[in-house]
Amino acid sequence: MGEFNDILHADEKKGRASRPNWLIRGFRPAVQDDELVDFHMEGYTFTWFKSLGTPRVVKEKLYRALENKPWMQMFLNVILEKLVAPSYDHFPISLDRTLVAQSHRIKRSFKFENACRIEDGLNEVVHNSWLESAGNNVINKLSACAEDLTHWSKTLCNKLQIDIENCRHHLSKSLGVNDIQDET
Repeated sequence: MGEFNDILHADEKKGRASRPNWLIRGFRPAVQDDELVDFHMEGYTFTWFKSLGTPRVVKEKLYRALENKPWMQMFLNVILEKLVAPSYDHFPISLDRTLVAQSHRIKRSFKFENACRIEDGLNEVVHNSWLESAGNNVINKLSACAEDLTHWSKTLCNKLQIDIENCRHHLSKSLGVNDIQDET
């Protein structure tokens, strides 16, 4: 997975001079010889651009993920998405993968991060947890507090994820990604 600076097919480049066929014929067999397959990316597939919004616009699919048969069988629930990078002429990609067979789930406890200190509600969660477990020893109080903080941080992370998605949407909109998807 990464930036290959080459394309597999002529339709992976739009604008200006087309990519010479001898370059495509050099890259494609190298991918096929290793029995690799281009991983499908949903939506807008161009990952590099130049001169957007002008008649001289050039767009290419330079970032990609390649997979082979054993990898495909191991990771069935994989999503390849293009990310937004403001003030940059590349759209990086992200591969979100999940193992198919997981023998067990590990219960994760709260891990304190310094970033938590600036979040609203931290002091209140700790204070309330400590009061609610009055009469318990310190170890039980700390366990109860860690459990309450784990629940609090999951709620906070969900809110942050929504904020991140909203920012990505606004960045995509400001870059005009929706406007250039079907441009030829």
